[in-house]
Amino acid sequence: MNTLYSGPDSLDVMEQLEDGSYDFIYLAPPHFTGAQGFEYFFGDCLREYSDYIEKIIENSFRLVKEDGVTAFLSPGREYADINYRLMMDQFFCSSRHITIEKRLNPATSNPDNNYSLYFYSKLKDFEFPGLKELRPIEEFPEHDGHDYFKKRSPYRLGSLIPNFIYEWQGIVPPPGRCWIGNREKMDELYQKNRILIEGGKVWIKDYRSENPTTVSSVWKSHDGTRLNSFLDSQSIDRMFSMFAGRGSKVLCPFDRDGKFSLMADARGIVWTSVFLDVGRRDNLVSDIPKGHYRLVREIPAGAGRVYKKDIVTNVSDISELKDRVKQLTKDVQKIQLSIGMDDNSEISVDAVIEKIHQQVSEVLSAFSIEGCLPEAERWLSPYWNRLEPESRHFIPTGLLLYNQFGGEPGMDMAPIMIEYCKSLEKELFKKMFFGYIKDLIDRGVRIGEEFPEAFQRRNTSVFAEFLENCTNAKKEHPEEWKFEMGKMAYVLQAALVRDPRENIIKDFRNYLDRIFDRRFFRERFMDQLSIVTRLRNSCAHPSIVDSDAVEEGKEIIRNKLLAILKYYLEG
Repeated sequence: MNTLYSGPDSLDVMEQLEDGSYDFIYLAPPHFTGAQGFEYFFGDCLREYSDYIEKIIENSFRLVKEDGVTAFLSPGREYADINYRLMMDQFFCSSRHITIEKRLNPATSNPDNNYSLYFYSKLKDFEFPGLKELRPIEEFPEHDGHDYFKKRSPYRLGSLIPNFIYEWQGIVPPPGRCWIGNREKMDELYQKNRILIEGGKVWIKDYRSENPTTVSSVWKSHDGTRLNSFLDSQSIDRMFSMFAGRGSKVLCPFDRDGKFSLMADARGIVWTSVFLDVGRRDNLVSDIPKGHYRLVREIPAGAGRVYKKDIVTNVSDISELKDRVKQLTKDVQKIQLSIGMDDNSEISVDAVIEKIHQQVSEVLSAFSIEGCLPEAERWLSPYWNRLEPESRHFIPTGLLLYNQFGGEPGMDMAPIMIEYCKSLEKELFKKMFFGYIKDLIDRGVRIGEEFPEAFQRRNTSVFAEFLENCTNAKKEHPEEWKFEMGKMAYVLQAALVRDPRENIIKDFRNYLDRIFDRRFFRERFMDQLSIVTRLRNSCAHPSIVDSDAVEEGKEIIRNKLLAILKYYLEG
């Protein structure tokens, strides 16, 4: 049943609607006003307005179907347009832009005279349909009972084709011309009533329905509705043609004049609208036939939605975050230079990397990384949910830094690379080494008694001492179990060969055989892992990690993570 809300706030209505229930949503919210700061009718605070629009956009994202489309009408003022797009882009994956000319005869050439209409999709590679429309009826002045048409010459110009020069219906082509086809073609057109003969002259009927024109990305307003109230009728009709066929479900939370509801109803589209201004003289709700909708004047109390917090809602936030990132570069350099580095000591390198990671966390603490979660999930699709909870923080943080600030001149890329490296480091440790320690404890294995030779051999002593410490002194404190990236890679190099030699490595390999699908061991997992270790350690030094290194490291880390997550059998 079509539903018209009159009285409740648009956001309150949206909050109580069901997820994924609409094919098309049209948003024309009250816009920012004022040249310097934005003002809103219920307050003069930019943050208050931004929070409201953020919730409107988030509900639209929630309510539209996966393959549906949300449209957003933005005023032509650049400062407002940037803010709206900034918020929309953090929820949706792809968009298409249309310019709406506000008046048929603009009084000025001021760009503020136009509006922008953005179509958004949740799908990254969504193909927005093109729009073709019939040409103006004035171009097709005649009608034959079938369609409007205009007369077109049946002759060809240019080179003459002998087979196309003949007498037909007692008429021959003028000198220097020939028919457009052979006799059979002309007879066929005549039988289909596509030829008109008048006064000894022949014409081809060019039907209007067969000559649509592709609509450009600039749409003109075709009726007298002021666009700060709503779109013109033709633009609404075009949106329906592109995204909402008969039986589709559409939502308009800000229907100021009732036009959207009326036109959806006439097309047989199932619609839900919030009618905002009952007192308008050009109110079109009264034109909707009675019985075509139910009227709702009150709704239950708010649904208590939990919203994503602290997405970047305006350019001032972007500027502030850029300033923070620029300062981050300086802070990272201080960290890199202040600690007495020993490249032969992984503990020393790790101390620098951990301090840089903590600095990144502090810089981004006021800004949610949730806007990057969809991209992060696609990055590791379809195994995202198998990640350790902490890893689900590292990857979006790296994406946020890389997407927004990877191109900043002079920015050290080390903080970005560290976040990706930590995701792989966390997965290796929790899914392989942490689990193995718990397995040793469950089996009651005493490392010194079971593998005494491991402490004497150079290639296994570090691993044996680590296991001894975790299963003995720190047995009750698993939060303190830690094994650096380079050390894990060294042990795995020995464990993932076909026939490990050392007893302690054999025992570790037996554990891996139990928790990983056997196909994992054919993945050549160790290939290029040394590149990641080297990149990670380079992050402890000033200005070594550049964008090319990050691109290479990201791809290697992604492949390693996918291999771990795909073949891991537990959790």
